[in-house]
Amino acid sequence: MFVFWSHGGSSNQGNQSSIKEGPWGGPGGTIWSYEPNGGIVEIIIKHGSIIDSLSFKSAGANKEAESSSNFGGQGGSKTHISIDWPREYLMSISGTVGKFGTVESCVESLTFYTNWHTHGPFGSSKGTHFSLPVENRVIVGFYGRAHDYMDAIGVYQRQLLQSKNNL
Repeated sequence: MFVFWSHGGSSNQGNQSSIKEGPWGGPGGTIWSYEPNGGIVEIIIKHGSIIDSLSFKSAGANKEAESSSNFGGQGGSKTHISIDWPREYLMSISGTVGKFGTVESCVESLTFYTNWHTHGPFGSSKGTHFSLPVENRVIVGFYGRAHDYMDAIGVYQRQLLQSKNNL
């Protein structure tokens, strides 16, 4: 089954704007946003007792590659999550937020859900739980606040449109 979604006029499926969900976490850090023109094919997450940073790679319809900046700090262990887009796509995230040192609220843990796999949890799951309901949507980007670690995270979603074409 081939899955696709509209990208603000670049698809023959009509114009569809993104829906923002979240953010979950605290008010610290600098605002960041990543909403590529294609599908997310890799998430690079640095984590330890909290989520230190995120960065992303995407591929457009013509398979041109795009990489994001690193959002957050340099600490933590690095994990690469590969996504076989367009067959595989991000559906949901969950995690925890809580106090870290003198910071009242930051992202402590994250789990990513695709239509094929669950990746995580990364970080420590001791804080207040949050989750994005799995609906007929696909995650097409992320946004939040970060400095030395991930202060807050949210997602951009679009309506999931399906066709019975085989790849």
